[in-house]
Formats: sequence, structure tokens, C-alpha cells
Amino acid sequence: MKKAILEIGKCVAVWVVTLAVLVGLMVLSACIPNELIKDNLVESSMELMQADPKPTINPTAYHSLQDNYADAILLGVISCVYSAEPFTSAINTGYFDGGENGEAYGLYATALGVMPNTDYTRYWHGSMTVIRPLLTFTDLGGIKVISAVVMLILLGMSGFMLIRRKNTVCFILLLVSLILVQVFFVPFSLEFIIAFMVTLLLLPLYIRFSKSDNMVLLFSVIGGTLIAFTDFLTTETITLLIPLIVVLFTRVRENEQYSFKNGLSLCVKSGIGWILAYAATFITKWVLATAVTGVDKFSLALSSFFERTNGSVDEFENPFEQVFSALFSNFSMLFPTPEKISPAAVVFSILIYILLPLVLVILMNRKKKINISALFVILAFIPLLRFMVLSNHSYLHNFFTYRAFSATIFAMLSAVWVSVDKKSLWFSKQPEPVRKKKGGRK
Repeated sequence: MKKAILEIGKCVAVWVVTLAVLVGLMVLSACIPNELIKDNLVESSMELMQADPKPTINPTAYHSLQDNYADAILLGVISCVYSAEPFTSAINTGYFDGGENGEAYGLYATALGVMPNTDYTRYWHGSMTVIRPLLTFTDLGGIKVISAVVMLILLGMSGFMLIRRKNTVCFILLLVSLILVQVFFVPFSLEFIIAFMVTLLLLPLYIRFSKSDNMVLLFSVIGGTLIAFTDFLTTETITLLIPLIVVLFTRVRENEQYSFKNGLSLCVKSGIGWILAYAATFITKWVLATAVTGVDKFSLALSSFFERTNGSVDEFENPFEQVFSALFSNFSMLFPTPEKISPAAVVFSILIYILLPLVLVILMNRKKKINISALFVILAFIPLLRFMVLSNHSYLHNFFTYRAFSATIFAMLSAVWVSVDKKSLWFSKQPEPVRKKKGGRK
């Protein structure tokens, strides 16, 4: 009992410190005078006004859709933060919607001093902690380039650490998983970048301390806080799942007898820590915003939450389609198709990424007791549950939410790999030693 209380106390302390530091940095970034970022905000708004709100890089692939609309809102919120009242404006956030001219024009107008007309306190906007300083010397395009370079560096760092620990296969499977969800499209939109950036930022820490359950739990709490603080509800689950899969894979490689029970205990504790930190961070924002403004901010936030989780999509009347439209639309994005939902893409995605690996795992473990491969399969299904719970959001924004499947694919590939009898692989076979013949010459 004492150990559990101590562990909970550490988690609460880490959450408080993490959130306090993040809020402090956000307020500090709000102290940057808007005059210093005005030119780059105007330049960014001009770029966005000349572009389609949701352009498609490849017209034949719906998953290549980008979200200039969301980027305009993000920068619009940042432009409505004022150094004269940094704390209040950073908590009580909003933007000017631009009316009939659209959000890109709204960004242009607020850069020139127009006041916001749309409340946006339902999200934290902690990404301004990095974006506002960057806007002092570059525009939206430059920030995207910098983000892409940083992502590559962080991914390379994790790869180096895994390879150095002789865990090259894990890194290869991670790369394959990212490629299969078209990670190369991510740097084209600020909104898409955030969750991947948080994941890649935390991953080297998980790798470094992968042997410690306590450290993995604390990093999960930090991850839940950080993604709630910075993200607009995109692919938030990867910030927990991808690091956990890497940790489990590392432990299995270093100890083939690592048990399902131990792995499950780690995942449950880390999952609870992440979820509670994530929820508590959002609630804190609504409490602060209500206290700062004297206006109830909970009602609007909860209304938006229930809209995202109401389990239905308005355009479907069939109950089956109501329940599975979000899931099927996300599966569709794993293959290049111009349709929001492609029956063929759904069938092939489920067959290739779910059923085939699952059959292989079952066949290779049919004579064994339940082991760690089953835990990878459980983790793989969490993004599917997320799509169904946040059905309205997952359906409308499937062109970026589907990238949470990177964790699903990574987990299924890992389940197959740890199930393989490595001794039977040709590259694992050792040459048999040459035996000397007994006896001498006759």
C-alpha cells in the first residue's frame, strides 16, 4: 500500500511540475510583443489565403489532404495573444473567423489588430510556446521546414540508440509503420506535426530508461500532459503506444522470457497515468479559463466533447454505418483512394494489417501459453477503439486521425516478430562446429 501511495504521489508531483513548467513557458512566449511577429503572421496569412483551405497533394489519394484551415486557426489563436496581458490571453483563447472571407483572412485581420470573435478555450494551445518565438524570424513555411528537420533528427536519435542496443529490428519495424501511414505528408501541416513531434521527443527517454517501470510510468504522465497541452486532438494515442511498444520490444529482446503479466502491469499503469494526466490537463485549462474570465467555460468544452463522442455521424442513417463509419473511413486511408470511404481499401487494410498478422501470431503461438505477443495485439486495437469512441471527430478528420494506425501496424508487426522462432531463421543459424575424428593412423 505504501509503495502504491508513493508511486501515485510521484505521478501527481510530476504532473504538477510538468504543467507548471509548460504554462510558464507558454506565458513567457506570450510576452513576445505582437509587433515582432506581425510581419511573419501577415506573410503566413497571405500564403494561406492564396491556397485551398484543404488542398490535396495527390488528387487520387484522400490521405494526402492537408489542413490549411486548421493551421490558419492555430496561427489566428496565437495572433490573439497579447504581451500586455500574457497569462489571461494565453488562457482565455480565441480567434477571428474572418466571416465570409474565411479563417485565413481572419488571421490576416488579427495580425493587423482585429479582435477575436470565436471562443477557443476548449483546447490548450501550448504549441504557441514554440511557434511564437519561431514567428519572430520565419513564417509558416519556414516553421514547417524546421519541424521536418527536427523530426528527422529526433527519429535518427532514437534509431541510433536502438541500433546501439542491438535492437535494429525494432527500429526497422517502426520505420515501416511510419512509412505505411504516409508520415512524409505530416510536415505539410502544423496540426499534423505536433503529436509526432511529442512522440519523437519522448521516445529517446523511454529507450534510455526502458528497464525501469517507474520511469516509464512517469514519462507516460509527462506525455499525457504534454500532448493535451499542445495538440488539437489529432493522433494523441501514438504518444503513449509507440514508446510502450518500443519498451516492450526492447525488454523481450533482452529477456526472451519476459512475461505477459509483467508487460500488462506496465501497460496498465502507464495507460492510467497517461489518461489521468491528459484529462486533468484539459480540466485545469477550463478551471483557469473560468477563473480568469468569470464566465463558465466548462459548458462549451463539454458540449464539444460530447459532440465528438456521441457515437454517430449525421450523414448516415443505417445503424451499422453509424457505428462503423469512423473506423472504416480511417481504414480507407491506409491505401491511396480518392474516396473518404473505400470498401476495397477497408477490406485490404483489415486483411493485411489486422487479420493476416493475427493469424500468423496465433499459428506460431498455438502450442504456447499466453505470452507477450498477445499484449502487442491488445495495444494494436487501442487506436481502433479511439476511432469508435470519438466517432464524429474520427470520421470528419480521417485524413489525419488515421495516422494513429502507425501504432497499430507497429504493434502487429512486433507481435509477429516476437512470435517467430529465431533459431529457424537462416540469418540466425550458426555453422555447426567441425568435429575432429577420433583415433589416429592405423
